[in-house]
Amino acid sequence: MQIGERYGVDLANVPTAGDSLRDLQAGATAGCEPHLLLTGMGAACRNVDPLPAEYPPNTRVHEDLAAFVDFLLAREERAALLENN
Repeated sequence: MQIGERYGVDLANVPTAGDSLRDLQAGATAGCEPHLLLTGMGAACRNVDPLPAEYPPNTRVHEDLAAFVDFLLAREERAALLENN
């Protein structure tokens, strides 16, 4: 929430990534878009579909940090293409 206040950013548009339920709940409480990384503690959710109900709604799942970054870059590229058309 401090990031949103300090930089004047609507956190609903800010992705947050973590490998634990607590990470994602904290981000979702702040209004962020939750992304679960299947590394560290997140490995326990590998092959779990759907995620348990305690995970924030619309949590996206990524194999690791690199996959999460690839997702973000691809999303930015799609948005730029749509903007230019």
